[in-house]
Amino acid sequence: MTLVVVALLVVLAVSAATVRILRLRVEHSRFEHESREAQLRTVQYGITEAIQVFDTEGVLMSRNPAADRIFELAPDDVTREALISKWEFIREDRIPLPKEQRPLGKAILTGVTAERVVVGIRKRSDGTIKWLSMSTFPIRGEKQELFGYVSCAWDVTESTQTNRELEVLSRASAELTSSLVSDEVIRALTRAAGDLCSAPGERRRRSTLLMVYGPIMVITGEEDPETAIKIEGSHLPLADHPYIQKVIATRETIAAELDYNEFGPAVAKSLRDHELKNCVWIPLLRAGSVVAILAVSGREGEALISERQLLRLKTLASMGELALSNAEAHEEVARLARTDPLTGLGNRRALADRLDHLPRSRYALLAIDVDDLKKVNDVHGHPAGDELLAKLARALAAELRPSDLLARMGGDEFVALLADCDAAGAVEFGKRLSRTAARLSFRWGTPSISVGSAAGSVGEPPEEVARAADESLYAAKQAKKVRSASASAALASSA
Repeated sequence: MTLVVVALLVVLAVSAATVRILRLRVEHSRFEHESREAQLRTVQYGITEAIQVFDTEGVLMSRNPAADRIFELAPDDVTREALISKWEFIREDRIPLPKEQRPLGKAILTGVTAERVVVGIRKRSDGTIKWLSMSTFPIRGEKQELFGYVSCAWDVTESTQTNRELEVLSRASAELTSSLVSDEVIRALTRAAGDLCSAPGERRRRSTLLMVYGPIMVITGEEDPETAIKIEGSHLPLADHPYIQKVIATRETIAAELDYNEFGPAVAKSLRDHELKNCVWIPLLRAGSVVAILAVSGREGEALISERQLLRLKTLASMGELALSNAEAHEEVARLARTDPLTGLGNRRALADRLDHLPRSRYALLAIDVDDLKKVNDVHGHPAGDELLAKLARALAAELRPSDLLARMGGDEFVALLADCDAAGAVEFGKRLSRTAARLSFRWGTPSISVGSAAGSVGEPPEEVARAADESLYAAKQAKKVRSASASAALASSA
């Protein structure tokens, strides 16, 4: 009996010791677990990245203070719906981003990490946009069983906009330096200005180049996808725009909120039609004078562009100054190469270019000779002959339509290209030009011209039509000689 009691006491003692050991181990494990949780919580709460933990269904389990700051949530906004109700996920083109294309949605669908995906979030209350670099990782156990997901987000709004601005400037530099056509330069300049001052996801700002010609300004290079109202090519009085006047006077950039009452009626109407609320005007200079002004405007809810954007815009305007100057210089050289210096008309090259680009329609060519130019030069001197050619060229050119062309081929020869004209019309127009020449008066007398014409059908080679016009001119000159000889003979006979 004693042995049984002793044995029981030993068993109880061992059990108590075992329980004590187990309790100590449990307490130690609990301490270690709580310590690790505290450490993890310290790390999670101390880092600046937004950390969110979701279960396997995508239900939010926890979020750190950085997430509250980035998503502007209160500590008691503990559900994912609280975030979605405040922010809308968007792409750079402002289109809402579907749930399955967001990092968490991709991770849930594929079971793999969605790493460093840049997405936009737009605040539903005021349209404010942030850009986040987000990574979502599945949480798995030792046997790869899925426990949930952890999402990390960094605010990359500033770096995203900076990178975009630098890309715009780089692209604009390449476009501006590669073109020697003014219209292409202006288009590239205004397009880049709009891109530069419109943050990703925002409405695109309106950009134009205002060319200054004395008392008027002409709107060119209009870039504005936000409205169907187009006024490119419009002429507006400079007197209606006090800010442009100030920019021209000071040669300094001006930015301002717009009060329509400050402007004259024509400019005020334009601003009101486009619903513009603010604008920045940057001068483009040449030889110290303002030749154009780059204007970038915002609408309701859009603040003035930032200082950083303004600095980039000034850099763009400087590139535009040089590119526009180069293009205009090149075009002037090309114009001179196609212009007769005495008359200001096109020359052989200008006529050949126009013939190479004839529209698919009928046309006519008039071959014109100035009668007795050599006699005028011999008797009255070459200045008199030059005066005759210049004055006659202006008079004949005034009779042509904008779609026509009068070119001097050299010496006393001219050619008129008449668009959409048949043979009968060409003959009548030749008679009209002859009457115009006969109305001119010089100190030595009245000039005359001989005209031959030919019409070309759609697609007919210009060389053949020109040959026919020359033959017609030769016939006209021969007929004129016959008439002149007959008149001289009749005069001699009567004497």
